[in-house]
Amino acid sequence: MSSFKELRTTRLGDIGEKLLFDKLKKKGYVRFGPENGPHLADGLVIREQSDGIHKRKFVIIEVKTYPHRDLYADTGIDAKDYNTYRELKSDTGLDLYIYFVDIKEGRIYFGEIDKLSKPCTLPHGEKILTYPIKKGGKIYFPLSNTTHFRNLTKGDIKELESLNIAKNSGSNNVQASPIQQITAKSNRDIVFLLKTASRIRQRANSKAGSKPQGILKNIPSFKSRASANCNKRRATVQASYRNPAF
Repeated sequence: MSSFKELRTTRLGDIGEKLLFDKLKKKGYVRFGPENGPHLADGLVIREQSDGIHKRKFVIIEVKTYPHRDLYADTGIDAKDYNTYRELKSDTGLDLYIYFVDIKEGRIYFGEIDKLSKPCTLPHGEKILTYPIKKGGKIYFPLSNTTHFRNLTKGDIKELESLNIAKNSGSNNVQASPIQQITAKSNRDIVFLLKTASRIRQRANSKAGSKPQGILKNIPSFKSRASANCNKRRATVQASYRNPAF
């Protein structure tokens, strides 16, 4: 018998697939899906009618329904699955697209497997990360290598949240987005500095003729630096998002 977690993950994946393939159907695509049970990918897709411009061809679609990595502008899949998808593309000669239904971002984005794994470097705080990153049995791709597909509606998010995915273990916990976390940290730093300044002023006022020194003089500078760092990291994350390709 399947455990609750396995059942919840399966149901979550089913919802993600439905959100994606329903939209593709409205865009004029036909899905040839696998039978129930384990499968190599979630379906073959082809445009139902020619648009008179592009040549119709099958593509392989895989859907992942989970948020990107906390505090990083990237997302990933199991390394074992990645190797399977690369072999599948090589054997069939078809392009393979991975779609991510990301409740944390409130949107669906995607990338062809070759584009997702295209080597690149991106700043992360004071570090430089080299992608793709292989860690803990997973392989991670930067969000800048993905393309926006569509936003999730309030109804979509409510349906996904109904499965209580926030309790999933590992790096895919549902938390605030990177931009929200960056802003929150900057705000906490500023609040701490202001509280410290207030305590110093109180001590200074309690001593006749005493003048506050040190950190109190530097409060404006600290606030400015904290805000600047916040804006810089926020811009880095926002720059990784692409406009819809279609």
